[in-house]
Amino acid sequence: FSSFIAHLDSTIEVQIISLNNEVCESLEQQVTTVFEQIGTGSCALLAESFSGHIAIEMIKQRPQQFQSIFIVASFLVRPSMYTYFRHFLPLRLIVKSQLPNTILNRWLFGGLASNETIKQFIAVLKTVAPQVIKKRLDVIHGLKTDDTKLRNSCTYFKAKRDYLISSSAYLSFARIFENFELNEVDGGHFLLQSNPQAIAERVNRLVHKD
Repeated sequence: FSSFIAHLDSTIEVQIISLNNEVCESLEQQVTTVFEQIGTGSCALLAESFSGHIAIEMIKQRPQQFQSIFIVASFLVRPSMYTYFRHFLPLRLIVKSQLPNTILNRWLFGGLASNETIKQFIAVLKTVAPQVIKKRLDVIHGLKTDDTKLRNSCTYFKAKRDYLISSSAYLSFARIFENFELNEVDGGHFLLQSNPQAIAERVNRLVHKD
């Protein structure tokens, strides 16, 4: 997330919470793990891709803690047909860098990532245990509609070149939040890597507004 953080205002303190090494944690355990790290102080919350449903559970439990909420290319229900074929996805080829960068760039980043960004992405992916990736794909496949209603304001960033999730994935969040704003951003599913400046600029404006 270094490029994204570099474009954030220097007055914004950033804390990155990684659950990449947690294999069998339940949703409740994941939420507890995050809360233990961020404490109880007021803050903004940004969740990308898989972590959207974790963010919703956190907001349910502590709605007053989060002054700004940003959801980036995430989903709350099964996001695409890919999950039906999750056991056949070429994850091993990706981790071993056996797929051409041009394919990875288009599929994951909408063709906007540099070779260095792709290299960093693969390096991070190699640190994630295969069991974690498989578990996450199973969780994604089993996601169900959430009927929760939240009074918080939410800004959702939708990637214009997202080939991993449905173009209507944002609607699950729109139904939950009373105050919902949709921002379409040029880039692939991993927007924080493919177009970090556009996301950071919007986050800067809204955080300082609040």
